[in-house]
Amino acid sequence: MKRNLFVFFLIFIIPITLFASRGPLDFTLGVLAQYNGELGQIQEQTENEDYEAFTDPGNYQFGPEATMKFSLLEISSAVLMSRDESTDYDCFFNGFVTIGVTLDISVCRLGLGLGPDFYYETATKDFRFGPMNDVQKNKIIQKNNLDENAESLSADDYVFWDMFITSPVNLRLTADFLVGPLNLGFSAVLPTNVSLEMADSWKDLFSSEKDWERIKVGISMGFTVF
Repeated sequence: MKRNLFVFFLIFIIPITLFASRGPLDFTLGVLAQYNGELGQIQEQTENEDYEAFTDPGNYQFGPEATMKFSLLEISSAVLMSRDESTDYDCFFNGFVTIGVTLDISVCRLGLGLGPDFYYETATKDFRFGPMNDVQKNKIIQKNNLDENAESLSADDYVFWDMFITSPVNLRLTADFLVGPLNLGFSAVLPTNVSLEMADSWKDLFSSEKDWERIKVGISMGFTVF
């Protein structure tokens, strides 16, 4: 029995590990599929045995993903598309940019990153970071002397830097299985109330009091270009 396990290790495990090993620098392009429902909804659907929702492509967002890794540093970005059901052509794009750390362990790559969401609507041509809460909206209004009674802010009202530093960041955990140049991955995204401008809120990143039911999960497949 021990001999058979040793032979299996030599024939399969070692070659896969060697083949999957990567250098300190690599760039990966791929596709990400993210489920629209949050973890709380997924748990409810599972309890109700509503498994059809998981097989409906309409419940997912799809889009390209790019990841650059340098040693322990990783930068990742994805753009996901949704179609406006009220029209035949208008689309809604949302995505994220994260910066974090990554670690390769044999054929597995684990990563943890931070970064904001961004949104773009083709109908209005509005680009923004977000989602914006009332506190962030009021800061932008006061800083730029805008109408305090405005129900919403247009893209012209936003100052890019103000949008960026007031936008809440997400925690993104990734786990990839490395098969040669292919990456087969799983990701979990947790929204937070932390932003670059609110320095005092960064301690909340390390607090266990988070709304875990807001997590969104996705799967990805990528190809390492170099």
